[in-house]
Amino acid sequence: ALPAELRAPETERNEALARVRHGEVLRVQGKRDEARKALDIAVASLDALRARGDSSEAAAIGLSVGLIAQSSLVDYAGTSRDALLLSERAVAVLTPLAEGPGTSVGLRRSRAQALTDLGFVHSRQQQSEAAVVSLRAALAAYRSIDDLQADSHAMASFGIATAWLVEVFGRLDRPEDAEYAVAEGLGVTTRLLEREPTNMLALRARAMIRLGETVVAAERLQPSRRLAAAEGATSDWTQLSRIDPGNIVARHNLVGSRLFGGAALWELGRTRDAMAKCMEAREFEPLAAASSSIADRLAHTFRLGSSLAADLGQAAGAELLLADYSRHVETVLRGLPPNSFDVNIRRASASVAGVEIANLLGDWSRARALSKGLRERLLELQPTDAFGRARVAGVLHSLHNALGWAELQAGHYAAAQGHFSHVAEARKLLPARTLRQQLEAAGDSALLAITMAHSGRLDEA
Repeated sequence: ALPAELRAPETERNEALARVRHGEVLRVQGKRDEARKALDIAVASLDALRARGDSSEAAAIGLSVGLIAQSSLVDYAGTSRDALLLSERAVAVLTPLAEGPGTSVGLRRSRAQALTDLGFVHSRQQQSEAAVVSLRAALAAYRSIDDLQADSHAMASFGIATAWLVEVFGRLDRPEDAEYAVAEGLGVTTRLLEREPTNMLALRARAMIRLGETVVAAERLQPSRRLAAAEGATSDWTQLSRIDPGNIVARHNLVGSRLFGGAALWELGRTRDAMAKCMEAREFEPLAAASSSIADRLAHTFRLGSSLAADLGQAAGAELLLADYSRHVETVLRGLPPNSFDVNIRRASASVAGVEIANLLGDWSRARALSKGLRERLLELQPTDAFGRARVAGVLHSLHNALGWAELQAGHYAAAQGHFSHVAEARKLLPARTLRQQLEAAGDSALLAITMAHSGRLDEA
């Protein structure tokens, strides 16, 4: 370190900016604790410098980048309220400078990055309209640099923002907008990759657009297209992982693209192929203990795998994969504040998974036993925000749907009707825009009608 007499605001700023860059590298490598320490120091230092009058562009950009990285560390899935606050601040610190005359390319680039991150978090928290606004502003900022011609970073980053926008349009049931965004984004990133075949940011962007396309295809009930998009994403993530073997983010998304491919295969009736696709994730288990993002993807993959095994009548395999799912969920939860809403909702969801698997295996008494107290636990959470309430509703929907099916198949129509009434109540807080969502809502109504009819309530049915 420099002696005190040689230190100045500029040296403090440069040190903080170096810590931001170092923290971001550590985050991408999956070294979350080390990254958090570096970023906490850097953000605090830049905040202090700005409070003492440092109004430089470099300090503002560095602080914004640090806040974006902190948001990702708080919750890489973007579902935490704290992640949203950090992402909003990352945009806010740049806004006064960006609105002035003669905005530099560096500032436009950084603000576009912050807007992209904010759009991602908005989308994960079901604030879809806000996500569209943020992401379109990001696209305009990247386009303003050189109209997506020679600036490789702007072109690749344009692709990343497009990927999140594609996903949002899919969930808003705006297929024409989604199709346009897919075509434009793939055109820009593919053109860049033809020029620079190993451009890692461009590979990431194209893979992300294809993952976004899987969401559009899923919501439009197009499993063949969903599978093709997932396979394209898998190819790009595989290549990126070979170019940069230490990139945990790429591995996380590679597991995800295989998961989406497995889900598409199941929808196509290819259950054994879907199981094989899910089992490809086993190769990443050695990384899970040190990476909560990998553990999270593995958890989702093995939850699907457990359902597939149950569908195939493989009770032992289903139970084994359910245990793997629960183990990886606990790895994720170790990095979250104890007894927080996020921890409690994830644990409740993991318990519901056990009920679902017992139901799929035809063990209805076990499904009932595993469900004891779950509804009460969920109702006690009492989130104050709309997104939190929707998360609780989603888990309640899954719980009562599984129990309703169990009672229906056991011939207990009154009990089934009670559960499907709870399903209908939970459905009121869940979106019903897309074809998939509307089909699921119609299925909920049909099941309630069937149980009402069995109870003699024909007019209501």
